Amino acid sequence: MVERRRVKANKARAAVQPESVSRDDPSSRVTPPEDINASHGAWLVPSAVALFLLQAVIFCATAHASVPGGDSGELLAVACVGGVAHPPGYPLFTMLYGAFMRALPQLGTPAYRANILTALLAADVTGGVVAVALFSFSRLTWMYSTAAEVFALNNLLLAGLLCATCYYFEVPEVASSLWRRAATFQPSTAQRAFHIACAGAFVAGLATSNQHTSVLYLAPCVLAVLWAGRSFLWTPQRLLYFLPQTLGLCGLVGPATYLYLPFSAWRNEAKLTWGDQRTWSGFWRIGRALALVLLASMVTVNYQARDESQNTAFRNFGSALLDGLPHDSILLTMGDLPGNAARYMHLCENRRPDLHILDLEMMTFEWYVPMLRRHEPDLVFPGKTPVYRFGDDHFDMLKFLDANYDQRPIFVFENMNVDDHTYQNKYRVWHYGMAYRVVRHDFPLDVGAWLRNASAAVPNYTPPPADRYDERTWENVVRQGYESYGVFLSMFFEDIAKGQSESSAQAACYRASMEETVAGRAIPAYWHKNYGVVASKLEPLATGKERETATATKLEQWRRYYLSGADDPQLPVIKNILTQAQIPL
Repeated sequence: MVERRRVKANKARAAVQPESVSRDDPSSRVTPPEDINASHGAWLVPSAVALFLLQAVIFCATAHASVPGGDSGELLAVACVGGVAHPPGYPLFTMLYGAFMRALPQLGTPAYRANILTALLAADVTGGVVAVALFSFSRLTWMYSTAAEVFALNNLLLAGLLCATCYYFEVPEVASSLWRRAATFQPSTAQRAFHIACAGAFVAGLATSNQHTSVLYLAPCVLAVLWAGRSFLWTPQRLLYFLPQTLGLCGLVGPATYLYLPFSAWRNEAKLTWGDQRTWSGFWRIGRALALVLLASMVTVNYQARDESQNTAFRNFGSALLDGLPHDSILLTMGDLPGNAARYMHLCENRRPDLHILDLEMMTFEWYVPMLRRHEPDLVFPGKTPVYRFGDDHFDMLKFLDANYDQRPIFVFENMNVDDHTYQNKYRVWHYGMAYRVVRHDFPLDVGAWLRNASAAVPNYTPPPADRYDERTWENVVRQGYESYGVFLSMFFEDIAKGQSESSAQAACYRASMEETVAGRAIPAYWHKNYGVVASKLEPLATGKERETATATKLEQWRRYYLSGADDPQLPVIKNILTQAQIPL
């Protein structure tokens, strides 16, 4: 009986031993990757949503209040009127931003709406949480996440492309086929990989319609996808039927947006136109607390530097430039800053619709004038072929001025074409606020009237602070211009005085120069020297109290210049004059 029980017990142990060994096998204690991914899934989506909301809130809160610098003014103006931007045209940006600005008319200015869209596009969660957060809140990326530019959309599309590529290579057969002989795909696996490739082709096509530099990412990704999938993508059936109809079609959707460019040119209704990663496993290597600390540190360090919610520098600039011009004036522009800011205000915010804004650089293209004539029928562009070039069939600046001068005032910002001197024997440019007015040589100068009108055209607003915007920024260009407009106007009167034959006229010009300097908004150190020079020239022309004032002004301005520590070889001469006048230094 006992023996029978032992046999049964041994049989029972033998029966369960394989299960016990399997249960005690150390390898069985390793959680499969699928289990890890499943445990991650509980927080993956909430984390992505939270990250998106965090980025969106911060980027929207720090978005530019109005039009930013650089190409933004032109891109927004084109999107407002449905035109074509500079090459490569940016059709996706133009259509997307144009539709968004028109869909939300109550959300501030058109520029602010576009900046908000940029902030939402920049809130990208198609990568690892920590990587995305640290990248998004770095200074350079943050800067382009608050301004209407093509870079935020480019980042979003390229992140989607990399995400699709990573999904594609997560298919085991695809990954093994990259470096080895092509694997044999099961039909279901091949179908999954093919669908991912189609999605990637769609995103790649969109990327090409937004930023041409995306080809630097597209080329290696496309080649790797085609090579790794050669065993199922390169079959005769797919090459003949499926690739052209599906993968090819998906890849052509994005470039098809370029059809917008000839369509817009054909309509010719736009006043402004140009030319006819994802990985989540790395997160567990850092700890959640450390990740939050890194994210908070990045936001704290860069928030103030990238907060542009009060930045209206370019809107103020464009408004001041346009508002200072007389009614029905022609404004000739050259360069990105004046042209883009002024065109945005003119076309998107309908500022000064009476003005006629022309681009001197675009006038050199054969398509510009024919496209413009519908919108500017009263302007005259001489020549059989109206292009701003030298030659009998074209027009130079002399011909253009002769044809339009008597009809309306003509202004230029900032300079004429340096290679065109044809007009200089008949016309000159006189400083007028922020711009220069074109006048004939026989134009009668009323110093008082010119001073009043030109001074009123000089902007009077708080310039962007130098401690926030350094010499690498567009805001610095605006600030330097703001500091120089009053100075240039004062120098204009000083130059005019040199050509006056009568001492009374000279004195009037010097007085105007000094008056504008006193009214100057921000005076750079070197101007104290020039101010003293003007006062010294007025000194012998004045009498009585005015002469005493000129002398005192000269000495005071030179004292300030000497104390500024400027590197000037004439400082010893200035010091000698001040010492002789017993001015304390």
